[in-house]
Amino acid sequence: MIKEWSKQLITIVLLAGFVAIFALLATEKTIILGIFFPIIFVFIIIYTVKDEDISLTFDIPNRMKVGDEALFHIRIKSSGGFGLFNISLPTFSEMEIVEGTNVCLMFKSIKERSKDVTYKIKATRRGIFELTDSDITYIPVIGMVRKKKITVKTSKTIEVVPAISMLKKSQFQFRSKVIKPRIAISRLGPPSTDFESIRDYIPGDPYKTINWKATARRNSQDKLLVNVYEREGMKTFIFILDRGSNMLMGTTSQNPLEYSIPLILSGAKYLTSKGSNVGFWETRAYTEPKSSYIQPSSGGDTYNKLQRILIRVEAVKGRNIKYKPDKALSHIISETLPQVMFITSINSLNYAAIAEFSSALISAGARLTLMDILTQGISAKFRREDLIGLFQRKVIKGAKSEFYKVFPTRCSIIQWEPAAESIGLAASRLAMLAGW
Repeated sequence: MIKEWSKQLITIVLLAGFVAIFALLATEKTIILGIFFPIIFVFIIIYTVKDEDISLTFDIPNRMKVGDEALFHIRIKSSGGFGLFNISLPTFSEMEIVEGTNVCLMFKSIKERSKDVTYKIKATRRGIFELTDSDITYIPVIGMVRKKKITVKTSKTIEVVPAISMLKKSQFQFRSKVIKPRIAISRLGPPSTDFESIRDYIPGDPYKTINWKATARRNSQDKLLVNVYEREGMKTFIFILDRGSNMLMGTTSQNPLEYSIPLILSGAKYLTSKGSNVGFWETRAYTEPKSSYIQPSSGGDTYNKLQRILIRVEAVKGRNIKYKPDKALSHIISETLPQVMFITSINSLNYAAIAEFSSALISAGARLTLMDILTQGISAKFRREDLIGLFQRKVIKGAKSEFYKVFPTRCSIIQWEPAAESIGLAASRLAMLAGW
């Protein structure tokens, strides 16, 4: 490795060499003793030019929940070099250091040195995050080489899952407004093994239901045929999440999108625990070929699939959202007649498109409940208090009531202000309307 020598150090080395030569030629004992000083100095120089060797051992959790705190333990070990290490240890975006610090200093002398560093972080947003690399500045103690930047790769990720509220039936204090049938309706549940009929394939049908023999007999047309089976009596619920830019009002960790995700997961956890079928769709941008969705089903696997999707979901900036049910969603709605819960945030730019989308869902056979997430409480952190009150009373409430008039009458609309109402209370109101 090529070292960058400073001019001052070269001068000192030449001077030490001159003293050593002069001491050898001289006869005076005091001058001869001077030879030992450059020898000692050269020995220190030889030792310090050894490559700085530093390694980090990480004890970091792989999975956290939003709002959880976790300890990061890092062991620093150095066996080379002679100087000061200024070390910046790994972090990740959307986190806060609540105790300790990720920056430390370590002096490395002749002996091998190790140091343990611990700091506590708090996850503020869900997602899968790459830990940053550790940046180290090495400063030699005698200036043999100039200070050097070192990067130690971390190569670790942390999965931050949304925190959910464990809902119980006792939280729903009032009787649901949806009239429940005395006996189960066969079209509300998952397919059984009892054959019903054969029909044309529709996008969204499971591939295992394709009737290949019947399709082969239909030589004149290039359409697939599928088997239709009787459905069991479990109810079906579908959550639809809006991914428009209207869901980004606020900060990266406090906005309608981030509040929607734990609400959906809390509801899905409760409904799957009751044995109900839960499905999920999200709105998509015009440039996206298809949206992520989950066919309605029950059990823990459905919840795990939903959680994996919602960890990664992001809103689309700009007026780019296509508010139109795709073929798979329309087919599932016509087959199961589900209770659909659309989570969005209505404003002056999107209310007409959302109202049209709601009408299409109802026309397909959905019983629709729309949750409108209000953003005044989120925005209140960035406005003067007196202006907030005026804005909320005269503008927002009046505008919202005008927006709601264009929605179909069979669309139930409830408002949720996350800054003033917990997820549990919002879920209980949604449950009463949606007939959980």
